[in-house]
Amino acid sequence: MTSRGLPQPSYGEQILHIAEANVNQMKRLASKQTAPVIDMKATSRAVILKALDDSFDYGTAVIKEQTDQTMLQAAAETSSIRSGAYSTSACVVSSVSG
Repeated sequence: MTSRGLPQPSYGEQILHIAEANVNQMKRLASKQTAPVIDMKATSRAVILKALDDSFDYGTAVIKEQTDQTMLQAAAETSSIRSGAYSTSACVVSSVSG
């Protein structure tokens, strides 16, 4: 149990969360690349690891599209990021790559 009394996510669920977050953040860069669909209900190790690989491959392709100019442009907002804070594409890439 977590400190909030919720069940602790499994390792696979945590990996899927990372894959989904990678894709959602990289979508903010308005790429022409097609984002992979992450099956958040996956339980197979192979499917979960493929989702993670796909999220990294998508991120790599999106970053390769960027130019110096596009990296300085404002990134799109997401449903969870609407604070009105200015965030450049470079900031998004920096936060995802940790």
